Amino acid sequence: MQMVATTSKALREGRSRVKNIVREISKYPLDEKLSMPKRIAHCLDWCAQECPNQYVPFQILLKAVMGYGKTPNANSKEVEGLRSKWTPVRRILLEQYQRDLVVERGVGVRATDGSEDVAKNTLGVKVRRFERSKQAIEKTLAIVDVSSIKDKQLRTWVGELRPAFKMLSSPDFVKKLLPPRDDGADEDKKK
Repeated sequence: MQMVATTSKALREGRSRVKNIVREISKYPLDEKLSMPKRIAHCLDWCAQECPNQYVPFQILLKAVMGYGKTPNANSKEVEGLRSKWTPVRRILLEQYQRDLVVERGVGVRATDGSEDVAKNTLGVKVRRFERSKQAIEKTLAIVDVSSIKDKQLRTWVGELRPAFKMLSSPDFVKKLLPPRDDGADEDKKK
């Protein structure tokens, strides 16, 4: 019986977090003069201050940035259109608010709340993306014969690119880029 009570309490608390963000976002001071990506970034920054680390459901975010009285359907074209704005929103968050964007499919979106949040939730993803891009460039470089390039500037650039990528590929360099493993987290708690 205790297990059921604990589980239902956790569910109620989880639901109350969503209700909290819904209640709080209704207080968001909409600035209709801003472009849509700037409105979204401004709203997410405001939410990160008011309700840190809480995801805003996509339809609730749209309601807030458009000033709607009624929440749009989660599957509406407008909500889908909102989801196509993440690239400029992320850029604005990074440049103007020193935050990053965390998108959780099926849940919602939020702005990061501090350095630890960025390191934990977005930096590792970007490093892995960098690693995949680096590997693709290395494979492409492998098929380029520098001596057959007639354009002197292009030949120089490709020639200088190879040693740079060799340096990036060293195991020591790659090891420094990888995020720490979970087993190191216990050591931080002991200190």
